[in-house]
Amino acid sequence: MIKTIDKNLQTNYIPFLNYIPQSLVIENKIPYFLEFEYKTEERVELQDTVISDTFKERVDPYAGHSTLISKRRSLRPQPDLEKGEYEKSQSCLFDDLEKVAHPYREFSEIKTLIAPNPFAFNPGFHDIVFTKDHIEMIEEIEEAHIYGILKTLRMRAQEIKKNKGIDQLDMGMNFGTSKLKYSSGASQPHLHAQIGAVYKNGFMPTSDRISYVNKKFLEIGIDYEELYMEASEKSELFILKNDDFILFAPFSPRFKDEIHIISKDRNIPNITVLTDSQLNSLSQLLFKAIKGLRELKFENEKGELTDAGIDSFNIEFLGLRFQEESGRMLIQIIPRESEIAYSELLERFIIDRTPEVTSKYLRTII
Repeated sequence: MIKTIDKNLQTNYIPFLNYIPQSLVIENKIPYFLEFEYKTEERVELQDTVISDTFKERVDPYAGHSTLISKRRSLRPQPDLEKGEYEKSQSCLFDDLEKVAHPYREFSEIKTLIAPNPFAFNPGFHDIVFTKDHIEMIEEIEEAHIYGILKTLRMRAQEIKKNKGIDQLDMGMNFGTSKLKYSSGASQPHLHAQIGAVYKNGFMPTSDRISYVNKKFLEIGIDYEELYMEASEKSELFILKNDDFILFAPFSPRFKDEIHIISKDRNIPNITVLTDSQLNSLSQLLFKAIKGLRELKFENEKGELTDAGIDSFNIEFLGLRFQEESGRMLIQIIPRESEIAYSELLERFIIDRTPEVTSKYLRTII
């Protein structure tokens, strides 16, 4: 359940702790989310059209970032980034093993390779995992490709964990689009993932804020993580469940149509502890998620169903501190629908479609 209150009114809701944003509250033992509404008399005329909006703000209960929901945002003109038909690349670094950094390893059973990244972004280990098949377009992805990448990432993470000088991992998956003229990753037109290991006291820590916040609340007898999941389910943000994971739309997404996957078991802190069965379960859900995003459709202002399918995404794996023995693994699927603007760089995010709308539609197609 999500309640809306006027931002300018003094409320009686009390945050659990001072450093937690006031967005997840309990009333009559029922947890729910709180969003703030900014009422304004502002009216803007553009080409004989009067534009008005009621802005709503949501604050992420864990990370603290602010998301502003503004339908007006969808009216801004978009640059024409589609210039002619997209032509599949004729050359790809990963297709020519002579151009892949050594030493690389190939896993024929799951059709993946792993190689060091010569252009590392951190001072720890930084490897690239890619499919043996050249996968450039999203419609070419099969669940086996996702499973193969996940299994290779798990293997490498388990190896890295044995290095006592390594504190944590930074891990994600890239896939691009023809629509925005991105290649399938940041630079190569090929489905791939990256895994970077950060030395203790490294310059680029991956904070496991969910685990940190929940521990603070457990000290005062509150299971904050359970409250968050219960509030998400009651707010109809859950999309799909299987035996091991939950696919859902976060209450305060950073980007439009952002969706998350979280482990049901709070004793799965990272990918290193997943069993083969759980790995398969995760790959199934992840595959359904990206295929669902590809098929998104929504009603436009005329009530017509229009295609909003997403061809590009980043997948981020959180909860990767080796020192953590418990806590839920969280995966964030971030659609690349537009260029990042200055407000996003300041952790103020603006979307024009609520996560409830995205969740409702994805439930019909996944």
